[in-house]
Amino acid sequence: MKCNCSASGTNCRRRCRRVAIRVTRIFDAARVERRINRSVQLSDFSPQPVNAPLTYVSSSFRGNATIMSQTVSPLAGSTKSRVSIDFSFPITVRYTDADGREGTAASVISDNVDLFLTLPVTDYIFDVDIVFASRIGNINGTEATLRGCLLIIVKVLTECDIAVPVCDFEYPDASLTEDLTCNALFGNLEDLS
Repeated sequence: MKCNCSASGTNCRRRCRRVAIRVTRIFDAARVERRINRSVQLSDFSPQPVNAPLTYVSSSFRGNATIMSQTVSPLAGSTKSRVSIDFSFPITVRYTDADGREGTAASVISDNVDLFLTLPVTDYIFDVDIVFASRIGNINGTEATLRGCLLIIVKVLTECDIAVPVCDFEYPDASLTEDLTCNALFGNLEDLS
């Protein structure tokens, strides 16, 4: 890539260099969509006190999952490997109580994914992004049974350096207003001697 030093009004010394920037690169990724049916234990009800029975409204989560375990098995004669990942993610369950007050409770869903990915020869890590939403369910005491849709995005991340061309600039000397004042003052002092 060539440095563009032809911009008018700049004092480019036409010396191009490269700056290395370390970035995280997505080497490979895969996306899995599925419907899930789960029973989960609820905790951290808010607001307190909760007046049973509770009516399920929804539950959701969007963010990074916690990877609990992972297994990588290279496939003979292929550039791909079989990757199995066990993960969990928190959800917020919304409900209304017997008095019609809206409230929330917390829970955790655990799941796994088994897929084929191309892995780099350098160091890498896995990252699991989750989008979960549910509008169907019921609550019985501190247990919720829910049906929802789950989007799992598994990424293979590796660090790499990219070289960005940069052009050196030479800045002109500035003319300061203090210089004019000082020159006038010092000039007058010389006239007084």
